[in-house]
Amino acid sequence: MSAPNETLRIKDALRYLLAQRGLRHKDLAEHLGLSLATVHRILHDGELSLERLAAICAWIGVSVADLMRHAERSQPMARPLTTDEERFFARMPTYYTYLRYLGRGLTPRAIAERCGLSAAASERYLLELSLLGLITKSAQGRVQIRGGWPRPWQFPGPLQEKFARTAVDRTADHLMAKATSAATSAGNGKDFFFFHDSAMLTDEAYHAYVRELVELFRRYHALSRLEVTSRRDPTQPVTAVLLGIDRFDAMTAAMGDVREL
Repeated sequence: MSAPNETLRIKDALRYLLAQRGLRHKDLAEHLGLSLATVHRILHDGELSLERLAAICAWIGVSVADLMRHAERSQPMARPLTTDEERFFARMPTYYTYLRYLGRGLTPRAIAERCGLSAAASERYLLELSLLGLITKSAQGRVQIRGGWPRPWQFPGPLQEKFARTAVDRTADHLMAKATSAATSAGNGKDFFFFHDSAMLTDEAYHAYVRELVELFRRYHALSRLEVTSRRDPTQPVTAVLLGIDRFDAMTAAMGDVREL
């Protein structure tokens, strides 16, 4: 699956930054209180937890988000889905959900347990995705996504035309239902936050606002990918984010503008 490839890219970036700054593995080992052999294993083929990665980044003097950006720049992006692949998923959308679960690091067994699939159904999913050339399966049962992950959609394309609007509408409906509940009960909690307001901003302030929101999104999107890579937790929830900023007078649009009486 793609998660191991992501880990390899992160480790490549770590080793590059260590060498670029003239930092020795021996010094890192002393800082972490580990043996040199353990540090060498962590930086190559050993397990790298999110907490340990954060500690290494702090010692190097870079943020985790900066490390992720460096890893992305040093490696080619995953190729987009082809038109034929998108047409298949538009007809058989549950196969795309299965592929997404693989991309998040779930094994076929974990997917079967999560979704209540029979062994026969699991094999049908794997066989069809294999025939499409989207995955490979080793003799030991290890599944890997071909072409990297995540695989971008085409815009415009069959998936975008069929599902993009529905996905946005479902997200908006879900968040509005939560927001209404929050407004009439205890308010926003630790598992949900909703904010809706408008402000009059100069051009300079508006564009600065947009830049900061984009940077915040990128930072936590990088963190999301890192957590999927390092924690490998099938129960890790997906967080729905609907972020939009535009110059739009929502209240006037909803209630009507001043008009001749």
